Amino acid sequence: MNYIYSIIPIIIVAFLIYNLDKHKEPLSLLIELFLGGLISTFIVFLITTLLKIFFKEITIINSTLPNIKLFINILITVGITEEISKWLTTYTIAYNNKEFDELYDIIVYSVLVSLGFATLENILYVTSSVNILQTALIRGIISIPAHTALGIIMGSFLGFAKIAEINNNPKEKNKNILYSIVIPVELHTIFDFCSISTNQYISLFLYIFTIILIIYSIIIVIDFRERKININNKKTKIKAK
Repeated sequence: MNYIYSIIPIIIVAFLIYNLDKHKEPLSLLIELFLGGLISTFIVFLITTLLKIFFKEITIINSTLPNIKLFINILITVGITEEISKWLTTYTIAYNNKEFDELYDIIVYSVLVSLGFATLENILYVTSSVNILQTALIRGIISIPAHTALGIIMGSFLGFAKIAEINNNPKEKNKNILYSIVIPVELHTIFDFCSISTNQYISLFLYIFTIILIIYSIIIVIDFRERKININNKKTKIKAK
């Protein structure tokens, strides 16, 4: 029963994002995206296991490391591996999907992948904790919102890339595709670095940083939800704000 505490915040966030979609996406696609995110967890585990075998020094992550080394190690083993895995899942399943016909859709897609990825991670963290309720609460108000925000930010750049594609602007498209990978990688690295560091000022910044991520992601959701854009209308020029 302890795993229930792990998935409650994930269910709540998924429901909120889904409910904000004016024209609901097919349940089969949403399940595929969620399971894709879940499966990508195992892919990341495989990659990090290989890194541990061949690059043991890089995979050592603990608060005793110098800040620069800790940041680099988190960047490689967490930021890059996790966010690229989620990006590949989102892009492969959703970016060219025929159901992607409104701009807000890509937000739903990217969040479902992020929540799928976060599910197993959250279950492992919570169920292995001595204080299950406390861990579930902390992760529910910090980690899960952060995962969601990173998915929203990734989705926003994929949305801008799609607009550029419709407008036949490959340079702008490629720029936003790059941003959809690089920016979530950087933000995820900063988040994990702050959560692991024992420096009290860096640890305090974690809460400020999380609040900023949440506020920014809410702004994106409101913006994308209100944009009346037909993605399938390739003949119409679309302005990106």
